[in-house]
Amino acid sequence: MEQPDMIFIQESKLECMDRFTIQKLWGNGDFAFAVSNAIGSSGGLLSIWNRKFFKADNIISHRSFIVMHGVINNSFPCCLANVYAPNEVEDRRVLWDELLGLKGNSSTPWCIGGDFNEISSISERKGCQRLERGMKEFLEFFNSMELLDIPMIGRKFTWTNYQDHAILSRLDRFLISQQWLDSFKLLQWGLHRPISDHCPILLTDDSRDWGPRPFKFMDIWLSNPKCMIIAKET
Repeated sequence: MEQPDMIFIQESKLECMDRFTIQKLWGNGDFAFAVSNAIGSSGGLLSIWNRKFFKADNIISHRSFIVMHGVINNSFPCCLANVYAPNEVEDRRVLWDELLGLKGNSSTPWCIGGDFNEISSISERKGCQRLERGMKEFLEFFNSMELLDIPMIGRKFTWTNYQDHAILSRLDRFLISQQWLDSFKLLQWGLHRPISDHCPILLTDDSRDWGPRPFKFMDIWLSNPKCMIIAKET
């Protein structure tokens, strides 16, 4: 896989991140970064990006998020947010309100990615049987932000507790404004989980031309007396 144009890391657990350390993560190339340092061994956020891909003009760092206003490919103004939501429902509610306040009435397209520590429907947690308050508030949050939760390819859940009676949940995702889908052919992939209890999420622009859509025909259709009539009409 090619090197991504941007990386969001949550729960870095690093109190101090310098350019030399980040260079080892990113590799060669012209990059920029923004950090929100951990407190002790708790939390920590890191955003790294290719300077040719994204130019930031305003960055807001907070313990639970890094919000970056800028331009992608010199042509698409946007706001990108790297989020690591708290464990407690009350604390998450505060975070949702803070992000809503930052967006305000702006029409700038937003993309928020990270660990939201919450699900938005009972199908996103194995064995979940009822919609709880935190789930409702999370759903209300991204609806109020006018963000879309595009389908995830590759896996249904993104986190596990690695216990005998495993808890499986979809805590990680990207939420995007409609303008992104108007400008890019975005796909959201849940990748293999090599080390962490969370799986990496890849948001990619799949603009490849796959050619004409293939035509499919099933022999059983010929048993319908109207088959040839319908075929001639279409």
